[in-house]
Amino acid sequence: MEPGGRDDIMNNVNLIGRLGRDCDLRSLPNGTMIADASLAITERWTQDGKKQEKTHWVKMTAFGKTAEILSKYVNKGDLVGIYGSLDYRQWQDKQGKNHNQLQVKIREVYLISQGGSSKKESTPQPEPDSPSVTD
Repeated sequence: MEPGGRDDIMNNVNLIGRLGRDCDLRSLPNGTMIADASLAITERWTQDGKKQEKTHWVKMTAFGKTAEILSKYVNKGDLVGIYGSLDYRQWQDKQGKNHNQLQVKIREVYLISQGGSSKKESTPQPEPDSPSVTD
């Protein structure tokens, strides 16, 4: 089935969190841009009258125009909304050790608030009712 079809409803992820580091932008041999990032999602609760907190780290990858926009306008510490899908990667390193990783393949990114300290270009203000940046 084509992307965007009924099969896509089975693998959707929506997350809100803070970017853990500035994105690493690189290019594939075919020219496709890729941005790797990590998202910090903090869970808070009260247990036995004491406030508890745990941060979960999620690895993410964006491709194409989404990768370029993510790298250019989103900084470490910014609060973002991510829409994407889960992607399971397997590979073998140079020493022959097998690795597995579950990560999010970003389809759309929404800048909720800026909180980063990097000196990237400021995010352009979207026109009312304009769509988010998507690939």
